[in-house]
Amino acid sequence: MIQRLKRLARRVLNIFPSRPNAELHARIDQLERELDEYRRDSLRVAEMLDIIEAQLTPGGPGPTAK
Repeated sequence: MIQRLKRLARRVLNIFPSRPNAELHARIDQLERELDEYRRDSLRVAEMLDIIEAQLTPGGPGPTAK
């Protein structure tokens, strides 16, 4: 899906003159880097939620009462 969007964006960018084209390419690259960062952050949050859920689930591997 992402590759299709990238190809579409590149085709659309080729329609515009060269100067704005370069600016649009730079903006797309920046947005792709931000999207990658958001994906990494989302994965971290999901992993933390899994750990928290495992700790809070009754009968799970949570802390033992003494």
